[in-house]
Amino acid sequence: MKNSNLILIVIIIVFSLNQQIFSQRQGQAKIDSLLSVLPKAKEDTNKVNLLIQLSNNKSDAKPDEAIKYAQTAIDLASKLNFERGLAYSLKSFGLAYYVHGKYIEALNYFH
Repeated sequence: MKNSNLILIVIIIVFSLNQQIFSQRQGQAKIDSLLSVLPKAKEDTNKVNLLIQLSNNKSDAKPDEAIKYAQTAIDLASKLNFERGLAYSLKSFGLAYYVHGKYIEALNYFH
């Protein structure tokens, strides 16, 4: 009975690790895809949305980079008077600060 429980636990752990690795690969593929489009993007609302997606996708692994992309999105959204983009950019900025452990700064962007 103990051996079957041990085998079950090992199978669950291996399956969980496979899922996590697959998920990380998918996330990196999406980031790579977004980064390939970024240099060619025009200075418009689509670029703001692209920067927001990059910021959101980078926030877990590289919050410093996420903050950089969010700040660029904030600047461009402000320049374009793109209010919805500005709101989402600020949210992404706050999320990156939160993940970075800077909770007080994060609160400033969630209000």
